[in-house]
Amino acid sequence: MESEIITKEVLVYIVARTCASAAVYSRLNNNPRSKVKQVQKNRLKYYFHSGHSLPTIKEEPVEQPDRQKRKYTKNLNNPRWKPIENHN
Repeated sequence: MESEIITKEVLVYIVARTCASAAVYSRLNNNPRSKVKQVQKNRLKYYFHSGHSLPTIKEEPVEQPDRQKRKYTKNLNNPRWKPIENHN
């Protein structure tokens, strides 16, 4: 039977307990595929009071204004712009 604990605005489901209630298995509520963590009963209070490591939200980078490309000035004296002779 799953029980719900609310701590620091994070919902945690206690998934299972061992026979003598020596260990508690819990997972975060907001992601059904989140990892199940094992916490010993004597460390349970410290675990919830220390907070959970949540994935950080990545901020989208501020878009820089587009720079205009430098215009290419065609130099007719450059040999690559010479017309190809004897080209079929």
